Amino acid sequence: MSSDRDYVIWNHINTIGHESFPDNLDVSWKVLEIVHKGRYSFVEAEAFPPTVGYPKFKFVLLFSSDQPTVVGCYFFDKSENWSLLFTMPRTPSDWKTL
Repeated sequence: MSSDRDYVIWNHINTIGHESFPDNLDVSWKVLEIVHKGRYSFVEAEAFPPTVGYPKFKFVLLFSSDQPTVVGCYFFDKSENWSLLFTMPRTPSDWKTL
């Protein structure tokens, strides 16, 4: 199961990044780490060139079908902490307790 998710994430990371940051369609996204917890996957990624505003991001993906849905995103701040950047309206929020 996680290898199927990994495959989807690696092959769609640019789409995930572009949908999350539609003003930055000129960047490419690189997966750094993937952690699966239940029906969610937490995808640490970097944008190249680094023009999105932060050095790293962590996309929260819900896998309720074959294709993931972005439900939220964290950013890695200058004090080296993960902070919530956004959540998508009308999506589950139970991932915040994982």
